Amino acid sequence: MGRSGAALALLLPSESAYVELLRLRKVPLKEVEKLPGAPDGLTAWLRSEAETDREAMDKATRAFVSFVRGYKEHHLKYIFRIQELSLGRLAAAMGLLRLPRMPETKKVPRDEFTPSQVDPESVPFRDKTREKQRQRQIKQKRVAEAEAAATGGSQPPKRGAPDGKRGRGADGQGQGQQQQQPEEKLPAAKRRQLQQRDEMAELTRDYRLLTQLKKGKITQRAFDLATGISSGSDDDLDLEAGGGGQREGGGAGSAAGGARGAGKGAGGGSGGGGGTEGSSVSRLLDKKRKKKKKKQKRQAAGAAGAGGAGAGGGQ
Repeated sequence: MGRSGAALALLLPSESAYVELLRLRKVPLKEVEKLPGAPDGLTAWLRSEAETDREAMDKATRAFVSFVRGYKEHHLKYIFRIQELSLGRLAAAMGLLRLPRMPETKKVPRDEFTPSQVDPESVPFRDKTREKQRQRQIKQKRVAEAEAAATGGSQPPKRGAPDGKRGRGADGQGQGQQQQQPEEKLPAAKRRQLQQRDEMAELTRDYRLLTQLKKGKITQRAFDLATGISSGSDDDLDLEAGGGGQREGGGAGSAAGGARGAGKGAGGGSGGGGGTEGSSVSRLLDKKRKKKKKKQKRQAAGAAGAGGAGAGGGQ
């Protein structure tokens, strides 16, 4: 990194704009018609190597896949367009025996690539040790397939369920408890992300209600009920859009006017709407948390009292 050197760029005629881009960046360039020392028939030699050595065949396939993915994800997509790249000729130039199965090679014309007559599965490793290991793995795979075919393709029973059946266990527990699947435990980062998203959605909703309250579109009572500050039925949540003068005569209008006046007073006292609204939202969230805790305590106390009464009646 940071050292001077030379690099070779193989460009197609459709990629000539990349040369102008390098010149604008003051990169010295020199055009070469043919690589010095490059042997004739290089493509044929690469294919012959791939047909006789499995390692060369695997490396050629990985190089092709890596090149196509890098070309597709290049940040200069207006110059390097995957639609104008001849993938069949590229695969032939790399000596591939078959085109890899990938979405980009599904529409390659047949005249651009001619598959080799050699079966890729029969290509051995030139290294004898690796070839022996490969033959051993092939033999083990065939034995496993033969055993599966002999048993009719049946799957072995799962652990904790004898004979592959689920019934009552030794402790007499029913079938429903055994079939309960454990809940998937999310990573800590995912849980934090979901929690932050829920809190942000709740904060946005409360801010919208606060804005409607300051504009006089809802009453203070409706605002408290919607945000959970005070308890009440859902029927009380009348959003009085349009002034709200028809609800109980002039009572709603006076409540809306009081809310509007309170909103103006809060905005003038803070010297700016943003700071007052932010502090109001913070106080609102604190009230909601305290309200939720009180509700949970009442529910727990009620459940304890009901349990004690049931026990006393049973005695």
